[in-house]
Amino acid sequence: MEWVSDAYARLVELEREAASIQQNQPLYVPGLLQTEQYATALVAGVLGLPSQAPGVAQRVQLRRQRSEAFLQRLEGANPPALTSVIDESVLRRRVGGPATMRAQLDHLLEISARYPSVRLAVPSLDSDAHPGMTGSFEIFDTAVFFETPGYDRLAEDPETVQLYRQRFASLLAAADAGEKASERLERLSVTIL
Repeated sequence: MEWVSDAYARLVELEREAASIQQNQPLYVPGLLQTEQYATALVAGVLGLPSQAPGVAQRVQLRRQRSEAFLQRLEGANPPALTSVIDESVLRRRVGGPATMRAQLDHLLEISARYPSVRLAVPSLDSDAHPGMTGSFEIFDTAVFFETPGYDRLAEDPETVQLYRQRFASLLAAADAGEKASERLERLSVTIL
């Protein structure tokens, strides 16, 4: 697939190997945690294409493969630790419509309840500016991945990894996590019309 950057290909490898993943997502539900319907609506919307377009189907298929491989790792003897900070605005945006978004929220609740190594955190819309507002990033054992339109980047130098670990710690401290995050997700799922 010509649209897969070297950094994105390395991201897929890191997801298969990492003992720990920390994600900050202020724009959409992280790919590893997306339902197929949500992924299709998101990719089609971002690309400005119909959901049946070949480019959409290829990208969604890759996300599904990543998600399925990750879920298999969660079922294994040594599951990776995943901490995912998802901004409340992401959870309120009705990507794909109310039914798709409700199913996505329910999926997040199911994953976090079923797998003890998965922890969700939600910065409230009522909170002040925070370090997660600079954009999406994922921290792995020895690397940080940045995904932006048309440009993916992987930083593997220790200084950048440490800087983003500190940002993530500050972000996590300011967010509702664990049970509080689940309660927020449940409330949002009920209120989607």
